[in-house]
Amino acid sequence: MLTTNAHHVRLLLRRHGVRGYTEIAKTYGKTFRHGGLMVTCDPAIVRMLLMDRVHAERRPPVHRLMGRLPGADGVLFMDGEPWLTRTRALMPVF
Repeated sequence: MLTTNAHHVRLLLRRHGVRGYTEIAKTYGKTFRHGGLMVTCDPAIVRMLLMDRVHAERRPPVHRLMGRLPGADGVLFMDGEPWLTRTRALMPVF
């Protein structure tokens, strides 16, 4: 898995706007590290994370704390009814 160059990523986004994400994926692959995060646009991985919830079988206690961080309010950190509602909305995508 490649790690991005932050300057290069900013340059691509500035030069190409939203299409810069396509250029980033072309350069670094479908799954890469950026700013300490794993980023993916691989449909198989996205499906596994959102639909199969393999990652959620045994969540550590720190999981709830991480869900409170700014920007971590997405589907990966949801449980119960909020998760179900959000993933049902996403299902047509897959």
